[in-house]
Amino acid sequence: MTRIVRASLHEEVVGRLREMIVEGELPPGDRLNERELCELFGISRTPLREALKVLASEGLVVLL
Repeated sequence: MTRIVRASLHEEVVGRLREMIVEGELPPGDRLNERELCELFGISRTPLREALKVLASEGLVVLL
């Protein structure tokens, strides 16, 4: 039997943010507001920051 793998919270956030970037909901060069994104997704800053690090490693966001 194949085991069902449950995605971690930050992986889910990575997917949603990536989708928002690709779909143009988050325009290139736009500053991302941590507090607003946390409220939007109903999460704390830690999983959001982990997700942003992943997206930065992919070149989709720049961490300042």
